[in-house]
Amino acid sequence: MSGSENEADLDLQYLRAELARIDVAIRRQVQCWIRAGRNPSDPFTGLYISDADATALMERELGSNWSVGAMLDQDEIAAFDQAGWRATEAARNLEERAQQVGHRLRLRQVRQAFDLDDFGFDTLLICLAPQLDLRYERVYGYLQDDVTRKSPSVNLILDLLGEAQIGDSVAAKIKRYDWGQSFFGIYVALDRPVPYRAGPEADQSGYVHLGGPSLDDLAETFAQCRSGLLPERPMIGAINEAGLDPSRVEPGHGLMKFIVHFVPYRVLGDASGRIRGTNWDDIKDAYADAVIDRLSEEFLPGLRDRVIARSVQSPLDYERRIISAVHGTHQHGAFLPYQVGAMRPIPEFGSYRSPVSNLYLCGAGSHPGSGVTMAPGRNAAKVICGDLRLAFPG
Repeated sequence: MSGSENEADLDLQYLRAELARIDVAIRRQVQCWIRAGRNPSDPFTGLYISDADATALMERELGSNWSVGAMLDQDEIAAFDQAGWRATEAARNLEERAQQVGHRLRLRQVRQAFDLDDFGFDTLLICLAPQLDLRYERVYGYLQDDVTRKSPSVNLILDLLGEAQIGDSVAAKIKRYDWGQSFFGIYVALDRPVPYRAGPEADQSGYVHLGGPSLDDLAETFAQCRSGLLPERPMIGAINEAGLDPSRVEPGHGLMKFIVHFVPYRVLGDASGRIRGTNWDDIKDAYADAVIDRLSEEFLPGLRDRVIARSVQSPLDYERRIISAVHGTHQHGAFLPYQVGAMRPIPEFGSYRSPVSNLYLCGAGSHPGSGVTMAPGRNAAKVICGDLRLAFPG
């Protein structure tokens, strides 16, 4: 075998060894995802890959096939750690072999050329994996619960690489972060538009907040949510989808969505005393019925009889479908005195920078928070431009 062929072989072996290390992290996350358990009635579960398929795809020489249970026990965690250590040692041995024969491994050259730290290098490998093995596309889609996602999101990369990248202190603060109250959504198709009791001005509005006449009603909703109770008279955001875009419906029909502000993530009871049960998957339709009844009686007369189809989304549904909707909220954290301004989400992330180099925050979890201002993204872009010594446009 010629020298060039030996060098190419070393490059390939080293690439495989580094990918094997990433492979251990991915298989571990697959197993944790399976153990977490998803609603078997979820129509999207298994649409593109099943739990069994995900496990089978990741069966390799490293590690073994793990049995399904409530959570990873210490022996299994140790086994994953051991497999990762073996992969790391294999890569180091190949680095030494390459050094002995005077060969500069191409993957190492890429790392040095771009000055990648451990996190950046592992991120590169995670992103590179689907280009070398198409099975990873399906596994990434599975882990992100999104059939369209064939590449890893930042959230997935952080899940795979672990808390060590941000440090124990920061990880502990994030674990104590107050995510705030959750949202509950009802999406309805109507056989015809339903006018507001308030009159034509409300009918012409794209977004109307519906609630009680005083701040006491809003305070009561928060008190009930904080107590784990389904609020009896919550504020509701009513969005007239067909009014905003008539092309979304057949002529003469209606399309609306109602977002309940707010509901508890973990239900302990119902403030009205009418709904039994505490599992969102079991009670969401009953709560949707109660919300529509109230809308029909107070704000949109006849709404109940105009609904020809609907989709009900509980906080759990939002969390399953949208990776950033932790606890089913789009606000990325409660607006509390210690979670606003430069302290949002936590002081270490308050400047839109994170402890991980070249990783920035630009969503509702940063100042000034959620809403239509788009200010978190603009502020983050300004910080990024400053770090790159680029002029900020505008």
